[in-house]
Amino acid sequence: MKLKILAVIAAIFVLGGIAVAQTLYTTPEFSASFNGPVSIMGPAHSASAHATDTMYTSEVDSVSESVIVRITEKDIPVSWKSSDYYAQSDFTGLGVPCHTERDGTPTPTSTLDHGFYQGHPSTYDCTDYTEGGVIMWQRVQYIIVGPRETVWVIMRSPREKSSRDEWSRFWNSVDINCPEDKSTIDVSGKWILTGLDSAPGIVRLTTAPSGWFKGKYTAGLEEDGFSCDIKDGKVNKAGKVSFTFVCGSDEIEAKMTGHITEDGSIIKGSVNGKYLTMTRAK
Repeated sequence: MKLKILAVIAAIFVLGGIAVAQTLYTTPEFSASFNGPVSIMGPAHSASAHATDTMYTSEVDSVSESVIVRITEKDIPVSWKSSDYYAQSDFTGLGVPCHTERDGTPTPTSTLDHGFYQGHPSTYDCTDYTEGGVIMWQRVQYIIVGPRETVWVIMRSPREKSSRDEWSRFWNSVDINCPEDKSTIDVSGKWILTGLDSAPGIVRLTTAPSGWFKGKYTAGLEEDGFSCDIKDGKVNKAGKVSFTFVCGSDEIEAKMTGHITEDGSIIKGSVNGKYLTMTRAK
């Protein structure tokens, strides 16, 4: 049984989409899973923009993934007005809107696409441009975190390598850190985890005074099977839960995102497309 569970866990955390080359990178403002090692540019101050930018970037096989954190000197509206402004002005003249995916599926970029990212107003934009004779696509999610903080999630690549799945994986991996949004829900204790295409397992969590939590997952109900550490756990006021599994001697990482019920008894989420449920043990 243990060998079967180990094989299932390996399939989820390794074959299921967490490539060894991916890098989970954490800063005070955000965490994200990049496609490779991360380099940092900045902080760099722009007098014309009245802002300071810090850019975190990785690049693998001509596909670059970046997160820019911009801190402004003056308050800006925490609304689509600000995210639209950045989308319409920061890359003006770079190219034209992307019109279709490679499979012919229309993109939502003939007009700006509005939404909320982890409760923050955001605008998505995609630009088709030419660089060195190569047709490039630049996808950007502009997120207005607060009156003086914005986060831009960017993927640039040759058009033929602009994978919608990889873009979705990258920008969905970004977790905005807002300490003031921490919930008072204490998730400490024993949980029963089901899903992940395996038998039920046990999760034991400990919540720190700051609201962050950590713990351990053990496959099976005897607590002597294959195990993974749990780190970087948090719950925000909207009930969103996120944490990272760290598994095996290679310390392969996989991020779980989901929600907790109002009474704090059930957590439902997913990791690499596999759905899981955690029920607080009585």
